[in-house]
Amino acid sequence: MKLFRVLCVVIMLIGTHSFAQDSTLVPSNDLTSGIRVSARLAQQHVPLNRTLTFIIQVEWYGDLERYKISEVETPTVRNFTIFSNSSSDRREMVNGQMKAIKTFEFDLKPQELGMGYIDGVIVKYIDTETGEGQHLITNRLEAKVVDLLPEPGDMSKLYSMIGLGVIGLAVVVAVIIWFRRRQQIRRNVEPPPPPLEETYLTELKSSLSLNASDLNIKDGFVVVSRIYRRYLGEKYQFPATNALIDEITSVLSQNEKSERLIEITREVLGTCDVVKFSGGDGQKADLERVFTLVESVLQDELKAASESTNPSVA
Repeated sequence: MKLFRVLCVVIMLIGTHSFAQDSTLVPSNDLTSGIRVSARLAQQHVPLNRTLTFIIQVEWYGDLERYKISEVETPTVRNFTIFSNSSSDRREMVNGQMKAIKTFEFDLKPQELGMGYIDGVIVKYIDTETGEGQHLITNRLEAKVVDLLPEPGDMSKLYSMIGLGVIGLAVVVAVIIWFRRRQQIRRNVEPPPPPLEETYLTELKSSLSLNASDLNIKDGFVVVSRIYRRYLGEKYQFPATNALIDEITSVLSQNEKSERLIEITREVLGTCDVVKFSGGDGQKADLERVFTLVESVLQDELKAASESTNPSVA
């Protein structure tokens, strides 16, 4: 007799455990399909500054008064705290059968980033037909706690700050535009650009210092040649950088330049090319001479341009 009772208890526990693992209730035409419990989370990921709802549902078909829920134990949670709970009842018709649904909800607040767990919950009930008390167990659930989300108030402040920033920027831009227009109105004529000779004369003196202790004589010839060729090319509108000396002097002749300028050009470029292609370093005296010749050409042309613009200066 005792063995029979033990077997009955084991069979009852096995049946109860099988109900505890179900997460959904499958409708059945069998009105005696029994009572089932399911547990779920409203979401699998919850921000650290939000809440998570843990939901338990007890369902059965048939006689709505058949079962009475006597107790739902408080869930054991990890990395969460329970700060509120609620319950509700409803009835609905499914496939021509009435189903009773009792819902228990627990609002959970995360404690820190990482995984959180809700252990199985024991739901005790009484079968009103037999008067016996039994229980079901929900399955164990887990959720991941993730980074904070911006609070609605914070976003409003952020949008306000962005709006103020845009308005401030617009005001600054408007003031700048107004100020520049005022300056433009005050200037009847834009100042003319500096003469071409002045620009190249400044470049020549800043690029090459004959008295420098680290003066590289060979590089000096390259600098003088490059600056003078660029000046001639821009002055007379032709590609002088890689042109032959005869091609350059021919352009000068076509522009009716003096024989002195042509001879200076031939001497300067010829001396620089000899040093460039001979493999030697050249002499400092020769570098000083070609530097002085180019400097004199630029100064003479600058003076001539000034006299033609302002005849009274002459």
